[in-house]
Amino acid sequence: MFAFPFPTTEPSIVVVGRYGWQAEIIESAEPLPLDEITVKVARPAGLVLLKLYAGGPKDAWDVQSLLESHERADDIKAEVDNTVARLPAECRDLWERILGQS
Repeated sequence: MFAFPFPTTEPSIVVVGRYGWQAEIIESAEPLPLDEITVKVARPAGLVLLKLYAGGPKDAWDVQSLLESHERADDIKAEVDNTVARLPAECRDLWERILGQS
């Protein structure tokens, strides 16, 4: 991931993926208009997969928080379940731990 300057007060992240599941997240990203430009934003399940791949404690907390607060949490879990097997073992383990806490 790379941070790049953007005319906003919040940092922006560009995801450059090398794995097929990452490319699928980018391909399924939804357009979001911002002032004069439109950017593609990862869907919630894609964000969860990226957070699992990052694997830090804050990433795990972010995933748990998303699942606790999102009205479509069951749909997100199902989407992640369909893809998480393609991630490294430590990502799958983290997903199982998060599911065990919810």
